[in-house]
Amino acid sequence: MNKFISSITIFVSFFIAGCTARPELPKVIKADAINGNSSLIVGSLSRANGLQSFDSWSLQFRSINDENPYSNIIKGKVDKNVPFGRYDFDFKESKNSGNIFAYIVPAGTYEIFATEMTQSYAYTHSRWSSKDEFSLKFQAEAGKIIYIGEYAIQPVYNGKNFIGVPLVGSGYWMISDKSKRDLALLQKKYPNLNWSNVKKDVVEEPNSPVFVRARD
Repeated sequence: MNKFISSITIFVSFFIAGCTARPELPKVIKADAINGNSSLIVGSLSRANGLQSFDSWSLQFRSINDENPYSNIIKGKVDKNVPFGRYDFDFKESKNSGNIFAYIVPAGTYEIFATEMTQSYAYTHSRWSSKDEFSLKFQAEAGKIIYIGEYAIQPVYNGKNFIGVPLVGSGYWMISDKSKRDLALLQKKYPNLNWSNVKKDVVEEPNSPVFVRARD
């Protein structure tokens, strides 16, 4: 996992105000918002369960079409100042919990090009971010709903502390096709959309060692 750099800072956790954040999910999406100039990008973002998992996790994506510049961040964050963390998960499973996301974007070619995650324990705060460039491309076709998969952040442990608690050393992303689950949640949220018009564009061969494609 030498593709990450880590910076450690010391802080007093109980002096920091907690907050939560989840991937963007519009309250309403009008059917005519998906038209000849735009596309709806959907999927899910999750993290491994457990108190030693990440506090925040995010993916940054952007268009690579100069005519319609667009960029955004798919992000999640728990509140470690609340016992057991606080987060509004859309689904909770045995290994991962997470949220669906939905972004109306200009039609064109896109790439996920950066990632970041943090983890807090006791009086330390660790941050990992992508160091080397990578590009996970997907196509936002005009007038269509594009499913890009589940991105699940998994911790990599590096030994234990003096009381035997595992120490997070870095992390990697597991990319999976969880369309059956995710699309059912999205269809319940937006029943007015035409869900027969979904196209899958889940990365098959990531060009970065911090992404792994699950064999569904």
